[in-house]
Amino acid sequence: MESTAGVQSEAMYQQRSACGVAFGLADFTETTGRSVQRLEPSQPRLKILIAQQDIALGGLQEVLTTHKAFVVGPSCPPLRSMHDGTLSCLEIDLPPWAGTAVFGEPGHDGPLALSDLIGSAADALAEQLSAAADAPARLALAERFVARRLEAGAQRICPEIRWAWDRLQDGGGRNSIRALADDIGWSGRHFGQRFAQQTGLLPKTALRMMRFDRACRLVEQTQQPLADIAFACGYADQSHMTREFLAFAARPPDAHRKARLADLPGTSPAPAPA
Repeated sequence: MESTAGVQSEAMYQQRSACGVAFGLADFTETTGRSVQRLEPSQPRLKILIAQQDIALGGLQEVLTTHKAFVVGPSCPPLRSMHDGTLSCLEIDLPPWAGTAVFGEPGHDGPLALSDLIGSAADALAEQLSAAADAPARLALAERFVARRLEAGAQRICPEIRWAWDRLQDGGGRNSIRALADDIGWSGRHFGQRFAQQTGLLPKTALRMMRFDRACRLVEQTQQPLADIAFACGYADQSHMTREFLAFAARPPDAHRKARLADLPGTSPAPAPA
């Protein structure tokens, strides 16, 4: 790993709510003096990112392409990301079903240019963020953007699917899909179809991703034994968790833990030497 001398990382995170929809906002600045590469695992969320500098993105076996304002949906496979050492970025984090309100359709695989979804409004938002005086001003602009689009598209949100998504999150990926459909009063087939229409995911895939998301945070942020994490997150055993890490993080959990960047959030695309 290259020298990390001079690394500075600042972030401002806030949780906001508009039209009764909770969403996350983050204003992030990195100045490292060296290029930074990360592996971004799949996540059960819809993310909108607007950067002032180019971010190179791509699948593990793909040529990286540059983006500034883009959307990544929950069905996106693991991505490599890279920037040249200076990055100022605004991130909006939404539940996938909110994409039907914000964009008129559910979350996308991504990375997809924000302008492909909302046209010139993407450039206008990027210009406003670039001209904003500070992080609180940028967060306020992002909040107004989300609130306007949620309000304009609120009628497209299916309340039953929104309820079901919240129950899945509360259960940490341990829920019964059949029980959720029964509670709503729908057949399992109808529930699966409506869920996929609103979120871009099948219910069982959403359940797997929520379980993985919790396990991934524990692997990255703690030194708990992997077997204990597997048990706490509801996996049948450690091998089961490993298979899910291979699917959603493109490597086993021990390699993912070793790849954690020592000086910055996130993980390197390759594990650190043993």
